Amino acid sequence: SARLTEMVAFSRAIDDASPLLRLQYINGVVNSWPGIDEHIGLGNSTSVSLDPNQLFNATIASTDYSGLTATFLFNGTGVTFYGSNGPLDGGYNVWLDGRLVLEGNATSNTYEYQQVLYQNTSLTFGYHNVTFVNNPYNVIQNVLEIDYVSLFYLAGDYCD
Repeated sequence: SARLTEMVAFSRAIDDASPLLRLQYINGVVNSWPGIDEHIGLGNSTSVSLDPNQLFNATIASTDYSGLTATFLFNGTGVTFYGSNGPLDGGYNVWLDGRLVLEGNATSNTYEYQQVLYQNTSLTFGYHNVTFVNNPYNVIQNVLEIDYVSLFYLAGDYCD
């Protein structure tokens, strides 16, 4: 049987605008995840201005719709999701391979860019599914923002 002789770890950053990150859209609502161009102010009167220089590739996926999901399917050994924390950000749930693994909180007094929202770097090599679900605390702290994903995977040589 073949055996692994050398193994090298790799990581790759994937922007929120990538088609690899599947964003759920509400039927009939074009801007369910408006991002930086029309940030916040979707369902409440409060808005903030994001600094695109602080964002990975100057983009971010954001929503204030309760229950909206962002799903990432990948083949690898680990994943880290980065997003923003701030006064308008609220709760979110993270599901890994069909199991609830985190009830997160992105609320902070000041706006913080490129914060770790979820990380797991000890997955068995293979296909995995991570789903974020927006779970607002109230009508003000109701935003979920995903900036980018770091994917970790292994490569190696096999011999007989």
